[in-house]
Order: sequence, then C-alpha cells, then structure tokens
Amino acid sequence: MDSTGNRTIHRQRFVKTSVIAYMILCWCLSSSAQQKIVRCTIKGTVTADQGQVIGLRVAAHNLDQKLWYAVFTVKGEYTVPQALPGRYQIMVYEPAYDSPKLPVQLAPGETKTVDIELKQRGHEANSNAGGDEGPRQSRNSSSKIVYVNSLNEMFPAGPALALLKENCTGCHAPNGWSSMHYTKEGFLRGIERMTETGPANQDYVLALGRTVFDRSQKEMLADYLVKNFGPGMPEKRLRVDPLSLDEDVTSKAIYVSYDVPEDLEMQLDQGNRIGANT
Repeated sequence: MDSTGNRTIHRQRFVKTSVIAYMILCWCLSSSAQQKIVRCTIKGTVTADQGQVIGLRVAAHNLDQKLWYAVFTVKGEYTVPQALPGRYQIMVYEPAYDSPKLPVQLAPGETKTVDIELKQRGHEANSNAGGDEGPRQSRNSSSKIVYVNSLNEMFPAGPALALLKENCTGCHAPNGWSSMHYTKEGFLRGIERMTETGPANQDYVLALGRTVFDRSQKEMLADYLVKNFGPGMPEKRLRVDPLSLDEDVTSKAIYVSYDVPEDLEMQLDQGNRIGANT
C-alpha cells in the first residue's frame, strides 16, 4: 500500500477516535451537571412585639440533611444563601424572645420568604433562663440580686481562688456560679464529676480533660464555693455594658453546624475513675 493510502487510513482512525472521545466527554459533562446540587435561598423579615430587632440570630434547620445554618438580621431582614434543598424549620434563637418554628420546603434553585414574628419573654422567664449551670434563681438562693463591677468582686480572695481560675472559670461563666447555691456536699459532688468522670459522665467529651485533684484540694475548693456562693447567698451578677452590634458585619457571617447522628454509639463512663481521694 502506498503512502497516500496509509495517510487516509490514519486520518479515518483519528476521526473515529476523536468522535468517540467527544461523545465520552459530552456524556461526562452531562452526568456531572445532573449530579450537581442546585442551591437555594431563604429570606424574610423578623419583627418583635417589643424591643428592637438588631442583629438577631436566625437558624434554619435542614431536617433532611441534618444540618443548621445560622445568620444574623440586618435592618430587620435576614438571608440564608446557598442552602441545600429540603425540608426546613426556621426560628430565631434569642434569650429575650419566644420564636415559632416555621416549616418550609425548598426545591433545587428555589427562593422562599419566611417572615418571623417574635414575642418578648417576661422578666421572670429571662431571669430563669440558664445555660449548663441551671436556672438563674434556685431554691437555695436568698432571692437578693447584687450587681458587681469586676471579677475581683465576683470571686473574692481566698486560698482556693488560684485553683478555681486555673481549672474552672474557663468553662463556667461568671454569673453561673452565683446561681448554684449548693451545700458543701453538693459542690464536692460537682467537683468530682467535673474533674474525674467529665461533664455528663461521658468519656468522649472534648471540652474538658481529666484534672486530678487530691482530697485536700477538693475540700478547699468546696469550702471557698460554699462560702461565696452557697445556700442563702445573694445572687451575684457581673454588670456588663450593653452589647453594640455592627449589623453590616454580623449579617455577612453564616455558621454551619450538624446534628449528632441518631445512631452514634455513646458509651458512658462505667465508674472507671481516676484521681482517687488520697
């Protein structure tokens, strides 16, 4: 076969190969486009029966994907951009207000408006809303509220103060201590739970490592706590300046978090304790 025939055969093979490659490329691009998830948008206004709506936190809970988006209002409006499609509950998380949980269904690429109306809580409800330390007012409180201007007033000098600062105040908020009003025995049980078995008796908790206190340190710390925050003591609260929010800044932030899987195995501490009383 002459050179002209060879060139023709090679050209035909090249054309066939190019066509096949092009078809494969088109199929891949089409498949990729089909798999791409088209994001959605949730927006709306937040109003309150009392008070001003300034930088309030709006949460969007995706019930299908088990994730949360949190954004902040600006001039009474909010926007959740780039949200995954699915079923949602929309709510406002602010201690001073009660918020409804509003359902919304988002299809791929869809934008929906969800307006939220808040009701301000009463003073009693706000004062009783506590974090991990429990209610603001306890049965052992003197019911007298005393506002202090500094941490030195909140935590007076004492032999256990250094121990408290080094091991406790990093996690427990200042106002939380004055709401405990435990007896010495109650404080001792709390100290042992925090330092030996970990918060909620869970080994996997990352917020606090194991801290070994001997018996004399536990006694000293419990004596300090019952003296300053025990039964009948006034409710000490740290006076703080009102928070000034820059809505133009906070409204640009978005936080994404995830639900703990329902099938996650959690093993509680079975009593293997360290830091035995010595």
